[in-house]
Formats: sequence, C-alpha cells, structure tokens
Amino acid sequence: HNEGIIRSRLKDKVGDYCKTVADKLGYKEFKVYDKSASPDWDLKFKFYSYGDFVTWKKAAQARGFNPNNLMAFAAGNRRVFFYELYMKTDVIYHEIAHEIYRELTEGANIPRWWSEGIAQYALLTTGEARRDISNSRFRAMNKQHISLLSADTDSYEHNYEDGLSVVYFLARDKGKDKFKEFNYNLRKGKGFENSLSQVYGFESINALDRAWVEYLKKMDVKDMVGE
Repeated sequence: HNEGIIRSRLKDKVGDYCKTVADKLGYKEFKVYDKSASPDWDLKFKFYSYGDFVTWKKAAQARGFNPNNLMAFAAGNRRVFFYELYMKTDVIYHEIAHEIYRELTEGANIPRWWSEGIAQYALLTTGEARRDISNSRFRAMNKQHISLLSADTDSYEHNYEDGLSVVYFLARDKGKDKFKEFNYNLRKGKGFENSLSQVYGFESINALDRAWVEYLKKMDVKDMVGE
C-alpha cells in the first residue's frame, strides 16, 4: 500500500499535524503514536494507496462511495485510503482530520457539510480560509446561499465552503469553549441537533441556518485572525 511513499510526501510530520488538529478541536484525550514511548499499533495512522482505478473502484464502492468523484476517504481506526492519482499532501491531511474528529466524537452522526467544514477548519490557516468563507458570504449577501437543510450533498460550495463558514461561526464567533462543549456533547451521544440546542440555543438546523446567514452578512473576512 506504499505507506513509505505517502509518509515521505508528508515529510514525517504526521504526529505534529495530528497534535495541532487535536488542539484546534479541543480533543484533550488524543494520543499520538510514538514508536519508542508508546508502540501501540492502534495509535498509528495507516495509509493505503490504490494505483489503478479498478481496485480503487472496488474499495470505494465497498464503503458506499462513488469512485468517480472521490480522491480519498477516511475508513475509521486511523486508516486512510487514496487513489494514487490524487495522492496530494492536502488531501491526505484533510482525511487525517476526518479521522481525528471521528475519534473525538466517537463516530457521531453529523451532516456532511459539518464533517467537511471541520476537516477544512483543521487543515487551513485563517488566511487560507478567507477565500472559501468569502465565497460563502457572497452567496449569503446575494440571496444565493444554499440552505444547510439542502439535499445537495455533493456540492463543493455547500460542503466545503459553507461547512467551513458554519464551523467558523460556531468555533470563533461563539467561542472555543462552547465549540469544545458541543464536540464533547457529540462524544457523549447527545446527537447533533440536541447538542446545537443545549450548547448554542439553536432549536434546529433551520435556526442555525438563519443565524449563520446573518453572521455572514455582518462579518468582514479581513478581520479574521488567528491560527
């Protein structure tokens, strides 16, 4: 599965990146694999690369994914699968972030836009995030925003740009303490909408949608600072 090749592309910084993501998400129990101090195989991230489309198609379809528009996927238990043609550093790191959040929330059932937004939030610096959030804001300002209740689950704009801006709204505008509490509510099995209500006071995703759009309209992306 060419794990050595993948790790060489990541410049042996997997552990450092994982710690950064865990800290950003407030995941205090996260443990990183340490070959000398904690040689626990379950803590090690495992990477699998598929060199031809036929085997990639089988692997993706076995997990219910469409292989035609899929670069990679996180498979649980710190396993990440890639189609070799798209084996780019940012894609690998994005999938690692999915795995860490899945661990943090113990596999909670969450909307796809939230899952992709979390991975982008973990991956991108504030400066890098400005473009995606600006695009999301543009749609909100021009009455073109895609509702968080939309059935368009394959839209990049909806899942990645809007998802990222929702995460920024809850993690930055509402504060990191609440963001951490929300994630730990998910970890405790309280459910996505129930956690929204308990932590943020949004009684439904529809209520979050309305507040998020107003946030986008009033914000100035130039004022975004931080990591």
